[in-house]
Amino acid sequence: MTVKVVKSGSNQGSRKESMEDVIYPYLTSNNIVSTVFVKLEPETPEQKQVLLSLMREYTWVLNNVLKVLSDKRLVPKIVKYGIPRDLYGRLFRTLKDRYNLPDWLIEGALSEATALIRQWHSSGTFERGHGPKAKAPRLYVLSEWYSQKQGYLELPKGLRLRELGRNRKYDSYPNAKWARLVYREEYDAFFLELHKVIKAPPSRKGLKGALAVDINLNEIVVGNTDKYLERRYPTAFEKLDRYKKLLEELRRKYPRKGSYDPLERRKGLRHRVWLTKVKMRKTSRYSLMNIANEIVKLALALGYPIVLEELKGLQEKLVEESSKPKEVKAKVRFMNYYRFDIWLIERARLHGIPVFFIDPRGTSTTCPRCGGKMVQVEDPVIGKRTMVCTQCGFKEDRDTVALINLTRRFLSSRLKLR
Repeated sequence: MTVKVVKSGSNQGSRKESMEDVIYPYLTSNNIVSTVFVKLEPETPEQKQVLLSLMREYTWVLNNVLKVLSDKRLVPKIVKYGIPRDLYGRLFRTLKDRYNLPDWLIEGALSEATALIRQWHSSGTFERGHGPKAKAPRLYVLSEWYSQKQGYLELPKGLRLRELGRNRKYDSYPNAKWARLVYREEYDAFFLELHKVIKAPPSRKGLKGALAVDINLNEIVVGNTDKYLERRYPTAFEKLDRYKKLLEELRRKYPRKGSYDPLERRKGLRHRVWLTKVKMRKTSRYSLMNIANEIVKLALALGYPIVLEELKGLQEKLVEESSKPKEVKAKVRFMNYYRFDIWLIERARLHGIPVFFIDPRGTSTTCPRCGGKMVQVEDPVIGKRTMVCTQCGFKEDRDTVALINLTRRFLSSRLKLR
């Protein structure tokens, strides 16, 4: 059995108990790095054009650097140690001498390329060979150039952007060294992505229970061995599915004709598709974030750690399994499991709640009473997703069975570690 632990503080106890961290792009061993968005505006229209030209030039430089650093033999070294010193020097001199770029712009491109390579390595796309690529015009700038008190971002070449609005929730936390300035064409606005370093609280000890989370397409179920504690939170899948069908209907109504795509070339259709995708992102984001908040509140009230299913690589596994129907694969890709896990981990760690990952294999089909094989039947009382043990006859809802088994696996693994 594999148990992966997300650390919630520097005091982790024994080496065995800490085990293996779950690495996400913005989580470190002792801290959380949360992104705060600041909306900015150049002082004059002339400065806006100069800034956009500079950002497009930077994006071109960044993508060329990423092509060099995306060599799979080089990536593990960059992930562990950063860009090798000799390669860093060669890239810096080439960009400086051949293109006459300023030092700060080259340093920003190399630093952001390192961060993107590390994120790429931790994601599932690394194995498939799809290298990272920057699309939106951007700049990687030093966070000290932004004055939170005065509300201005000062850039070289006399460029100055004033603040239009920001989330003040994390103002008291220090900034990371680098920040990303991005231009979003759909909003016609500049956004500064400030990375706030938040020290995680120490982990709790002497835990006697757990709160397991079972993720499904239509709902997320939370609970443990206590049936009365079970909570069910409906997801926004049905609403998102309606948006998805709308996009499919538009594609059928306006098919491609050779290289001509009406959904991309016709302004009205392009705007309608973009607006639908924006609604889908917002609906999914707000729904999953609200569920994550509710789960953390429940865990905080009970004083229990959160136990999640280890679903990393689930989509890649489904692609390989030819026996699974296409509809099932499409629905799993539609559900943003990875993003939900990140939001839940971030909020849990802010409150000092440990998060553990358990291998979910067999949790829904193993009888929690005798350990026998369970089969799915339809029960008029429990419902369509009823599981019945072929040995002892134990009958219960599929999600409830999964919660019981996840909780018991976690507690038994904790006992073995001690």
